Amino acid sequence: MCFGKSDRYTFHIGIEAPPPNICFGSPHPISIFTHQLSNSVMDLIKNDKLDEAEAVSKRLLNEYPDQIDGFERFGQVYEARGEKYIAADYYQKAADFAKVMPGFDKEGVEYNLSKARKMREEKK
Repeated sequence: MCFGKSDRYTFHIGIEAPPPNICFGSPHPISIFTHQLSNSVMDLIKNDKLDEAEAVSKRLLNEYPDQIDGFERFGQVYEARGEKYIAADYYQKAADFAKVMPGFDKEGVEYNLSKARKMREEKK
């Protein structure tokens, strides 16, 4: 059972993001704590606390390497900073992660690939 797979959040600063997948019984279930930590990045971005958001994103990657959230959240941090090329790299890493890890659907992969393409196009 998964929650949030097709939902999208749009921040007042114009960043569209999927909520983290919450899948129980999948190969990569996400804990409530991890979900809260991931959501805190989005709240920090919304409040323009980008250094703190980056630190939490790094924590997500280090402490939860089997979750996609760290890559997606880093992409959002760099997007908010206007560093589109770096954001594109993190969205690409999220897509690559989703391609090789079980439990991710084609829609999730395509979402991150489209974000990477969009960031690269905006950089030009």
